[in-house]
Amino acid sequence: MFIDGYPGKYVVLARRHEKNWYIVGLNAEKKVKELTLQLSMLNPETTVNYYTDDEDGYALLSKLEVDKKQQVKIVMQPNGGFIIN
Repeated sequence: MFIDGYPGKYVVLARRHEKNWYIVGLNAEKKVKELTLQLSMLNPETTVNYYTDDEDGYALLSKLEVDKKQQVKIVMQPNGGFIIN
């Protein structure tokens, strides 16, 4: 499922396996991209895993809170990406 993006700049996609959703994003630009994503497939006020990379390209795992409006704020590093599950 396409969530957000622009050709040649970035893309955010989602896929479901049984009851689990996997949301992924890729940034094709050479600048940091900050997005607020509407993720209506996730339950509001829950915590999800957030895998991303830092400025040096090292992998990070953290937690994200899905707010009452079913939105999350993410940051994609230049030529980086993320996974939410």
